[in-house]
Amino acid sequence: MGYGGDKTMSNTSRWIVLALIPALVLAGVVGWVWRGVANASTGAVQTPAEAPPRAITVVGNGKVTARPDMAMVQVGVETRNESAEAAVSENTQRMNAVLVALKNAGIAEQDIQTANFSLYADQQRGPNGELLRPIQYVASNIVRVTVRDLEKVGAVLDAVVNAGANQVYGISFGVANPNRLQLQAEENAVEDARARAQALAAKAGVQLGDVLSISETISTPPPILYRQDVAVAAPAAAPVPVQPGELEFNAQVQIVYAIR
Repeated sequence: MGYGGDKTMSNTSRWIVLALIPALVLAGVVGWVWRGVANASTGAVQTPAEAPPRAITVVGNGKVTARPDMAMVQVGVETRNESAEAAVSENTQRMNAVLVALKNAGIAEQDIQTANFSLYADQQRGPNGELLRPIQYVASNIVRVTVRDLEKVGAVLDAVVNAGANQVYGISFGVANPNRLQLQAEENAVEDARARAQALAAKAGVQLGDVLSISETISTPPPILYRQDVAVAAPAAAPVPVQPGELEFNAQVQIVYAIR
């Protein structure tokens, strides 16, 4: 009896399992369909990436040249003495004379700026460290001068040398208002870029659309430099000849145009 009863219960369990399998499969299908519907309603269905816009990328260059309207020069005095105090004292006396000469030449006080002052001991030693000559103290005072009348540059240089300056170097030329010239160079670069884009579009059989992006590269003109070292103060027979030349302002832009 007991054995037969267990067999009957086993058969019953088997029928219950077999009956549940279709229900589980159906539940899985319904769940998959439901997730698909939910994803569709929330926009989670993946779509192909949008194609990039049709475009033409060009680089334009612009240039503007101008004559300088001011000059910058560094002038100064270097003195030597076995006494540091004496070297500084002589330097101060001669430098004051140079400053007076600059002001007499029409240089405004705001256009004269101290660039460097130094005092050091100049020692010459032999292979064993012995002094080959007495120590000399070197005092140097340099000012940066802006000359706003280019016709006076030569006369200013002569004036400072005659007053006692024995260092003249780093002459450079510039313009008082470079922003105006740089903006003009940028406008020329944009016009050049558009002309290039139109030429490419015509060759490709398309038309230009809106500007999609634009970037700019600015090129600052390097200063026109001259160097003149004066060993001793000596009067000049004529003003020092100076040629300012020309300055060049450059701009480059990269523009991306839509095409249609």
